[in-house]
Amino acid sequence: VVVEGAGSPAEINLREGEIVNMQIARLADAPVLLVGDIDRGGVFAAFVGTLALLPKEDRARIAGFVVNKFRGDAALLKPGFDELTARTGVPVLGVVPFIAESLVPAEDSLNLEDLERTNGPAALEVAVARLPHIANFDDLEPLAREPGVRVRFVRRPAEVENADLIVLPGSKNTAEDLAWLRDAGLADAVTAAASAGRPVVGICGGYQMLGLAVHDPDGVESSAATTAGLGLLPVVTSLERDKTTVRVRGRVGADAGPFALAAGADIEAYEIHVGRTEVRAARRPFLVVAHRDRRVDERDGALNDAGNVVGTYLHGLFANDALRRALLLYLAGRRGVPADPRWGAPSSAAARYDRLADVVGIACDLAAIGKLVGLDLG
Repeated sequence: VVVEGAGSPAEINLREGEIVNMQIARLADAPVLLVGDIDRGGVFAAFVGTLALLPKEDRARIAGFVVNKFRGDAALLKPGFDELTARTGVPVLGVVPFIAESLVPAEDSLNLEDLERTNGPAALEVAVARLPHIANFDDLEPLAREPGVRVRFVRRPAEVENADLIVLPGSKNTAEDLAWLRDAGLADAVTAAASAGRPVVGICGGYQMLGLAVHDPDGVESSAATTAGLGLLPVVTSLERDKTTVRVRGRVGADAGPFALAAGADIEAYEIHVGRTEVRAARRPFLVVAHRDRRVDERDGALNDAGNVVGTYLHGLFANDALRRALLLYLAGRRGVPADPRWGAPSSAAARYDRLADVVGIACDLAAIGKLVGLDLG
């Protein structure tokens, strides 16, 4: 079992109650590799300073340093490594080079700018509401990887004016993010865009926001018992304490709007949400679900009468190649730009992870790392 920490293990103001770094290492009785980002500068000070701030028990668990995102000749680092080990008694077990291409999804909001980099000249623009409690924003990564597609995280109404697609992403607090949409003027902008026939997609919390209301009588996410939705879909959500976490397989049921070209296509995705959403009067579901940990015949999501507003609980939606291609062909048709034949090409996440593993395997002392856990990795 490999445990990945989050942020710095030496945030002394957060040490009490910390459950993501050294506390987990203690519970697992695991050795720790301390990874530092040399691209930002100050990696040696970060290593020494981190050890200095850790309690003695935690300091003893640090079994090696790994330098990440290095550009240049690693031999130039040797004098620094020698002094670092002399000061701390901890060896350097790897120097991972800077990799220009993004091989793995962004993990937190600090990396959102990575998704906004256009893969070539932008023919299509996707505007994603930059919610304060945004969640699962890596849903957009498959779109951001497509040539000629620009994904932007927006905060102001003017930023959605020229968007070919507007996305309301997942949220950790639907009520508060709905209030933010209204305060920022984005709620009116999204509603106006939908009324003008422009495509709007809500995913999970974003789906809940598109509905008539979100009820939260038990205060699962906020103190507001009921929050009015944007009213773009005839659905009502009731939040519950039990969380749904399930993998889903199904068939696209949309016969109009941005996903119509994928009608009948089989897709895989996953759900992770609290609450139930009741569809009051939708023309078609987004998806006919065939499997949710067991064989079923259920419906997910909803479309408005015009078909241009789509809501779904499904994360990982755009990782489905046929559906992604159908969406981009639809958007290109509306924009009046040529379709790119590369759209929807298979994009294997496994291949990208293999590429990263190859780079890390060459860059690190796997034999020494293997010894830490009793494995022969040499």
